[in-house]
Amino acid sequence: MKMKKTAAFAAAALLCMSLFGCTIKSPATVGSIGGVEIPAGVYLLAQYNAYEQAATRVEDSKKVLTSKIKDSEQTGAEYIAEETLKFIELYAAVETRFAELGGELTEEQQATVESQTETLWTQSQKSYEKNGIGRTSLKSHVANIVKQDALLDMIYGNGGGAAVADDELAKWVEQNYLRADYLTLPIIDFTNYVMLTEDQTAKMRTLADEAAAEVNGGKSLEEIAEDTLKKASEISGSEYSANLLASSLGNTIFSPSQMSYYGEEAAAAMKGAKPGEATVVNIGSSLLVLVRQETVLTADYTIDSIRSSALSAMKSSELEEELRAQGAAAEHQLDQGAMNTYSAKKVKA
Repeated sequence: MKMKKTAAFAAAALLCMSLFGCTIKSPATVGSIGGVEIPAGVYLLAQYNAYEQAATRVEDSKKVLTSKIKDSEQTGAEYIAEETLKFIELYAAVETRFAELGGELTEEQQATVESQTETLWTQSQKSYEKNGIGRTSLKSHVANIVKQDALLDMIYGNGGGAAVADDELAKWVEQNYLRADYLTLPIIDFTNYVMLTEDQTAKMRTLADEAAAEVNGGKSLEEIAEDTLKKASEISGSEYSANLLASSLGNTIFSPSQMSYYGEEAAAAMKGAKPGEATVVNIGSSLLVLVRQETVLTADYTIDSIRSSALSAMKSSELEEELRAQGAAAEHQLDQGAMNTYSAKKVKA
C-alpha cells in the first residue's frame, strides 16, 4: 500500500510539471539573524569559503568532510558548519550596525563594490556558478565588507560614538608604524621568480651586513647604494642599471599589517630596529638594509592624511570581535530545511 502511495505521488508530481509547468524551487534564503535576511547565495558563498579553508586544514584533503582538522577533534564538516555560521552572523551584525548608524554607501564606496565584485567574479566565475553562487550574492558580500570598513570611521572617526582622539591615534601610529630609509638587495631572480642558490643568498647576506656596517660607521645609504647594488648584480648574475638604483633605494612607511606580512621574524626585526641605526631584514624575496627614522608622522604625513588606514590598523580587530559577538547573540531564525538543501556535501571544489 505504501509503495502504491509513493508511486501515485510521483506520478502526480510528474503530471503537475508536464501540464502546468510546476517547478520545485530552491529556498531563496536560509532564514534570518537579528532580523537580517540571509540570502541563499550569501550562505552558499560562506559555506564555499569555509570548505576551501577546511581543505587546507584537514588531515586528508581528499576527504574534506569526514577527515579531522589538524590538531583538532573537529571533522571537516563540523568546521565548515561552524565557520559558515560565524560568517553569516558577522554579515548580519554588519548590516544591523550600519543601518542603526544611518549608514549609506557613498558613490566612491559603491564604485569600490562594483570594481571588487567584477574582479572576484572574473577570477572565479566558474567556481561560483557551479556552487550556485550568483554575481548578485557576491556583490552583497562585497558590499558587506565595504560597510564593515566604513563602520570604522563611523564609530571611531571624528564625530563617532567612540571617536579616537588625534593625540591617542598619533601615539599609536608612532608605536606601531615604522618610517625607514631602505636599500633592497634581491635574493630571488625576478626574471623567472626562482630563489637564488644557497651560496648566492649567503653572499648577498654578507653584502647586506657590510652595507649596514658602513652606514653605522657614518655613511648614508645614498652614498653606498650604487656600489652595493653593482656587487649584488654580480652575485645574482643580473645586469646593473640606473633603473635598478632608482627602484632599490627609497623611504617608506611600513604599517603593522605590512610588517606582519613579511613574517614574525622580519616583523620583530623591523619593530626592534633603533632609530638611525642600520639593520638587515629578510623579507622573503629580498634583504632590506633598513634605517629607521625617529618619527613616523611628518608635515606631509599627518594624522588627517592617514586617519582611515590608521583607524583600520588600530581598531579593525576590536570592531570585528564586537560585531561577531553581536551577531552570535542576535536572535537566530534560521531554516534548517533550507540549510540542509544547501548541504556542504554538494560543494564542488
